[in-house]
Amino acid sequence: MKQYGETHRNCACSLYAQWDGLLDADWVERHRLADLEVRIRDHLFGVGESVFDEEATPKDESDAFVMLATGFLHGAPEDRKRLREQAMGWLSEAGEKRSAARRALTLFPLPDSTEAIHKAYMDNVEIRAQLIDIWSGLGDAIPGELLDQGAIPSGDPELQLSVMRFLARHPESEVAVFQRYYHPLVAGAAVDIEEPRVLAFAILGGLIRGDDDAAVALRRIMEKSGEQPAADRFLRLCALSGDHAFFPVLRAAANQNRWYPIYLLALHGHPHAFDALLERMADPRVNDFAANAWFLISGHRARKVPRMALVEGDAVSPAPGKSEHMIPDVEDAAAWLARHPAITASPAHYLFGEKRTALTLVQSLLTWGGRLSEDLADMLSIAQGEPVYRNQQAWQMRQEAALAALMKRFSPGGQESGPEAALSHA
Repeated sequence: MKQYGETHRNCACSLYAQWDGLLDADWVERHRLADLEVRIRDHLFGVGESVFDEEATPKDESDAFVMLATGFLHGAPEDRKRLREQAMGWLSEAGEKRSAARRALTLFPLPDSTEAIHKAYMDNVEIRAQLIDIWSGLGDAIPGELLDQGAIPSGDPELQLSVMRFLARHPESEVAVFQRYYHPLVAGAAVDIEEPRVLAFAILGGLIRGDDDAAVALRRIMEKSGEQPAADRFLRLCALSGDHAFFPVLRAAANQNRWYPIYLLALHGHPHAFDALLERMADPRVNDFAANAWFLISGHRARKVPRMALVEGDAVSPAPGKSEHMIPDVEDAAAWLARHPAITASPAHYLFGEKRTALTLVQSLLTWGGRLSEDLADMLSIAQGEPVYRNQQAWQMRQEAALAALMKRFSPGGQESGPEAALSHA
């Protein structure tokens, strides 16, 4: 039996490594994640008690996760609690053990996990940021006094970040919680951002709740970008906001020849982004980046053609030694756009070739995982004026169940359908 347990353990480790890599991808088909998760759980159950050793030293993140998950699934109650204490100890360590512990504690909670996390939060100051993230992933209510920004030491930016990230996406958070962070900008204070990550989530919290001052604060940050370059996190908010006024900022950022600003330009979905992305696709420095972004906004994958090189006069031929190097065909993408003239004449935003609405956003969330899913979830919340989806750390089957409920809500005849659910902003 032990040899079968070892086989299951090795398979679980290998599958976890694949799954972890896909979760960190820009976007990935959700069904691939779901398939991997089913297989991981099957092998974890197959491990049984035969190879579980709580004294073992894991060699990498996959091994650490499988060790914890196996113990949580198969250990005796007292052994599970000892293993949980060990996992919480790993939260204070940087690197792979911390990542494995966070994920295992979130995905395999014990019956008393909420109480145990609360106690650990009170007893261990150094791991509070990690515990807030785990608590959030469990979906349980976090006591309000633990989230009081006034009670959080100003010298603990990681805890401030974890709390603000949670509050921004929590349906019971009041807008006043976020306003204290960006009101100085609205009042005309100098743009001196001490902790931009916290401020970005505070502005996100305000945008989700429809606070006009949050948009004003974001504009002030963008206006001062000449003195202090706008960080990607604020460009992300520009893209998620759906505000047409941010299109010039995003278009200018896309000229930096980096993937992320080009992606954000497409994510914003402005109809003029199609022409801007065609220009970027013609630039050999970023043509592959632009082609991927083109697919995000259009749903059309431009065909690939061999890279060409000028030989004599106007004659062209495949570059020597480069005939196998394929690049996106700009003419193919331009022809697709020409076949859809209504797009550039429309004030709507676009996502995968469709006008962006609550329903098409949820459909895209059901189709795509990876980092894109977090962006789409925040975009949906901003458009609806309330946090509507925050299950990103759960197993795919739980995420899909929550998204299915949103599909019903936003489908024709559901609670919120029709033109009023459209996500375009003037």
